[in-house]
Amino acid sequence: LMEVLASSEDVSSHVPELEGAIFCGHLVADLDSIAGAIGAAALYGGIPARASAINSETEFALETWGVSLDRIRPIEEVLAENGGDKARVCLVDFQQTTQLNPAIKESQIVGIIDHHALQSSTIQTKRPIFVDIRPWGSMSTIIAHSFVMLKVVMPREVGGLLLQAILSDTLNLRSPTTTEWD
Repeated sequence: LMEVLASSEDVSSHVPELEGAIFCGHLVADLDSIAGAIGAAALYGGIPARASAINSETEFALETWGVSLDRIRPIEEVLAENGGDKARVCLVDFQQTTQLNPAIKESQIVGIIDHHALQSSTIQTKRPIFVDIRPWGSMSTIIAHSFVMLKVVMPREVGGLLLQAILSDTLNLRSPTTTEWD
């Protein structure tokens, strides 16, 4: 046991359930949910998807970092092309049923990565899933931190998107929800 505890691998960061999953944010897609989906997909070898149309801030960020909108397609299309009801989905930047795209079924959810408080309408599953909820200012901070902890080189455009999302969600690091991690 001591050898396992002393190893350099961060066991809590190894998440096989998320490898190859579809990563999708909430219904009112903002920069944190889009950047987080792209970042998580890059980290875990998955596929980013969006639950709704993107806003102008997100469009600007994607253009700034040279990321094509084709890289983050609608969840309905991504599910249809990747096993339909058998597809595995990790929710990013939310965990409430009121923010869940109707195309995603409870049985498809294998994980949640979020930074919001648990409130009413929290998603319930019939089986245990991976959950990473931290009281940080941005979900993109959690993804950036995971890249560092897993010692995975972050692609330049992913790092730029995550940074821009962190600054947006924390109001340039001045929001009351901003933490030292952001």
